[in-house]
Amino acid sequence: MVSAIATGYICCVLAGILFGSNYVPVKKYKTGNGIYYQWVLCSAVWFAGFVVNCVQNFPPFQPLAMLGGALWTTGNMLTVPIIKLVGIGKGQVLWSDVNLFMGWASGAFGILGVNQQPHGIFWLSIIGTVLAMISAVVFCYD
Repeated sequence: MVSAIATGYICCVLAGILFGSNYVPVKKYKTGNGIYYQWVLCSAVWFAGFVVNCVQNFPPFQPLAMLGGALWTTGNMLTVPIIKLVGIGKGQVLWSDVNLFMGWASGAFGILGVNQQPHGIFWLSIIGTVLAMISAVVFCYD
């Protein structure tokens, strides 16, 4: 039997491979303005979410999650032009850094409807976030 920690690591590796490679076709093939690509990607995500919803016996509807999905879709519409403009590496680093910062800020300060999360040593989380932001700047600097 696989332990919960091993399952977590396996899921992280799979997510890194699958989510990390979902924009490779954008760089490799002609995508036009990206609307069709975004539609196909969002349709696949919707189908996977529908399957999970069925497996979980149709939990209650969450309007805030729908708003998050709408914002995610808007971001996806911009991904194709961004990747064409700055490249897949810089585009993913910038996208990931914004996600990291917003995740840290929502947990650290309790914004966007998230309850403030307790920190062991708060200044360490600040240093880690600042280092991540600096690394993105260093990576994107030509």
